[in-house]
Amino acid sequence: RPEQVKISDPGEAGFARGKVAAHVFQGGHVDLYVDTAHCSSGRLLARLSANDVGTCWPVGAEVGIGFKERSGVCVFPPLAQSA
Repeated sequence: RPEQVKISDPGEAGFARGKVAAHVFQGGHVDLYVDTAHCSSGRLLARLSANDVGTCWPVGAEVGIGFKERSGVCVFPPLAQSA
């Protein structure tokens, strides 16, 4: 879920890095779109509190991508292709 994605400075621990592509203000939250090669579609959606985005991660900024603690997220490796 987009609410479980954690965006941080690129030097902080996380599973991937990316570049902020867009912000979409939705009232109490902001949908933050991040371009990353670590996502099958090439773009990841993170949903953050409106107070958490602003000048922290402007469009074009490099960011770290992870998951919030105790989010219950479980990631599986890709399935091997059969020959």
